[in-house]
Amino acid sequence: MYFNNTKQEFLFCNSSTPNKVIAFASDQGLKLLSKSPHWNGDGTFRTSPALFTQSYYIHVWDEFSMKPIIYSCCENKSEKCYRELLQSLLTHAEKKNISLNPSSILIDFEQSMINAINDVFPQALVKGCHFHYAQNIWKKVKKYNLVKLSKEENIRRQIANIIALPLIPPKEVDNCMEKIIDELSNYDSTLNKLTDYVIKNYIEDARFSLSMWNHFDNIGERPRTNNHLEGYHRQLNARVRTNPDLWTWINEVKSSEESIMCRYEQEQAQQRTTRPRKGKYIQYDMKLMLAKKNIFKMKILIHIKKFCVLFLIAISTL
Repeated sequence: MYFNNTKQEFLFCNSSTPNKVIAFASDQGLKLLSKSPHWNGDGTFRTSPALFTQSYYIHVWDEFSMKPIIYSCCENKSEKCYRELLQSLLTHAEKKNISLNPSSILIDFEQSMINAINDVFPQALVKGCHFHYAQNIWKKVKKYNLVKLSKEENIRRQIANIIALPLIPPKEVDNCMEKIIDELSNYDSTLNKLTDYVIKNYIEDARFSLSMWNHFDNIGERPRTNNHLEGYHRQLNARVRTNPDLWTWINEVKSSEESIMCRYEQEQAQQRTTRPRKGKYIQYDMKLMLAKKNIFKMKILIHIKKFCVLFLIAISTL
């Protein structure tokens, strides 16, 4: 299958069942992927074609904006399925003499994708989306019936501090977690379930390594979340009905790729983004960069704390 009216290949994977994957990328997109050290990956269910569990997209952040590069639909969410996608991508690029060597890939905390990345791109550091981390914490707050308790000021502060852990220097995480536990020990013992969950999954002999979910080094350098990808998914939802037929989905990703590459050329020509960020998010990042600077000067983390209280307020509505 070719890209629009050109002789440029677009389809690079069409595997058989089980673990069927259909995936697309343009040559220009592959070159942009090759130049980008940091990738972002995320899936969506609503607009995945009928008979497929999800569609999965890989984006890159260049100097101006986030752009989808790889468009795929997967029969399931298994490690085999993800490995098929990534290995086919690598093989396809090699045939075109395009080197893919990402230094990091930011995803949610899906273990099957983590394993697939480690297998196909062992040099890449897998990073966990900060927003998904915060969502995981808030889900446990609700699961353990702590929502009412979380309205109390100091408890709310400590939950915000848990959410802030990915934003502090890695060497400070253990000490900060100990302080959080000490503060919460003065309240309902049910809160122990929350801190036990955090320790088991993120701190001591954890399911997810510190290097995966800590984003202190990323502050001011690259996105810490996949919120840009979620925005792209919302755009797809507005244009495509739920679980469309395969050809409708393919035509949509073709159209998307053409639009994205036009945007890329426009941004390169103008040397500026065509998708300016909202002012409030720019302010959040400025606060975090100031906090990072102040940490190096041994000042308190007040900016990060304020930021995470706002974050907690936002996710509490989910």
